[in-house]
Amino acid sequence: MKNLFLSLFFSLLLVGSGHAQTTYRPDTLDFATFLNQCQEFSRGNRQELWVVTFWASWNSNSLYQLPMLKSMAANYQDKPIRFFFLSRDTNRDIWQETIYREQLGGTNVLISQAEDYEYLKQGFQHNSLPATFLVDANGNIYRIDRTQQLNDMLYEESRKLPDNMASTTTYPANTPTRPSTATPNRPTNGTSGSTTATPPPASTTQNGYLIHTVRKTETLYSISRQYSVSVQDIQRLNSLSGNVIKIGQELKIKRQ
Repeated sequence: MKNLFLSLFFSLLLVGSGHAQTTYRPDTLDFATFLNQCQEFSRGNRQELWVVTFWASWNSNSLYQLPMLKSMAANYQDKPIRFFFLSRDTNRDIWQETIYREQLGGTNVLISQAEDYEYLKQGFQHNSLPATFLVDANGNIYRIDRTQQLNDMLYEESRKLPDNMASTTTYPANTPTRPSTATPNRPTNGTSGSTTATPPPASTTQNGYLIHTVRKTETLYSISRQYSVSVQDIQRLNSLSGNVIKIGQELKIKRQ
C-alpha cells in the first residue's frame, strides 16, 4: 500500500511539472529527399519561407546558436516558415543524441559526406559554421550574419504570408533520384546579399541516350547527382579523360 501511494505521488508530481507526457520526436530527412524538396520549392508557387542552418555538434558556435534558432522557430510556428538544421556530423549516433538533447524543432538533415556538403555549398555559399540562410518567397537566398538580422527579416517577410496556412507546395516523402539544387550566383553585396535560384537544367534524348547540356556553374559531380549516375559513367560515355567541361557542351548521361 505504501509503495502504491509513493508511485501515485511521484506520478502526480511529474505530471504537474510537465515532464511526464512530453515526448520529443524530431523531424528528419535524408539528404536525397532534402534535395528533392529544394527542387520542388523552386518549381512551385512559393507561399513559404525557408531558414537553412548548417551546424555541427563539435562546433561550439553552432551549439550556442541552436537554442536561439529553436526559440525563433517556435515564435513563427503559425506562419508558413520552415526551419532546416543541416548537420555536418559524421557520426549518426552523436548527431541524434545532440538533436534530442537540444530538442530541435524544424527539419533535421544529416550531411555526413563531404561531397554532399560541397554540393550544397554551391547554392548556400559559406566557409565556416554555423551558417544560416533565409530563402524568401521569391527564391532569393540571403546569408544571415546575426540572429537579430534574421529575426528582423523574418518579421518583414512573414507579414506578406498568410497565417495558419500550409504551403501550396507538396513535398514528396521519398526520393527515388537525386535532382538538382538551385545553384545561384555569388552575392554581389557581401555575405548578406541575395541571389535568385536558376531553373533546373533541361535534358533531351538523342539516339537512345539522355543528353544534358552543361550550364554555368555546373560540374561533372553536380550533373552526376542530378541523374543518379557516377562521374565515371559520364566520363566513359563521353570519352572524357578529366573533369573539364564547357558551358553548352552536350553530355551523354545514360541510356533511356
